[in-house]
Amino acid sequence: MERIIGKERSENYVNQITEALKKLYVLYYRPSFSQPALRVEIPESVKKNEYRLAMVIKALQDQAKFPGIIEPYPLYIADLFVKNLGGALSQIKDMTLSDLGALNINNVNPFDIILSMHEYRSMGGYE
Repeated sequence: MERIIGKERSENYVNQITEALKKLYVLYYRPSFSQPALRVEIPESVKKNEYRLAMVIKALQDQAKFPGIIEPYPLYIADLFVKNLGGALSQIKDMTLSDLGALNINNVNPFDIILSMHEYRSMGGYE
């Protein structure tokens, strides 16, 4: 019975994600000739509203003023943050795995947790 409910729930999630992706639109915006085009994913509500779309493009243009930053500014800041965490990430991973081990949850695969905590944005990878 529990597996059937889990299967129905996962199928419901798949349907919700599929419907949401159908309402996602992609535009490419090139702030200047010296910069690469940015791939921007926007929801249907922004696509249909010219004022909101203009706000998105204006924000991208404002963020592109900084030389050397070729990705949207929030992603750039997030990337800097993650790259500067250094050794703290391995300590956070160890503490999380220790806490999960103490909880003794039956359906949790520790290898899935380790993979989900893998650092993928930094140049050196997760150590």
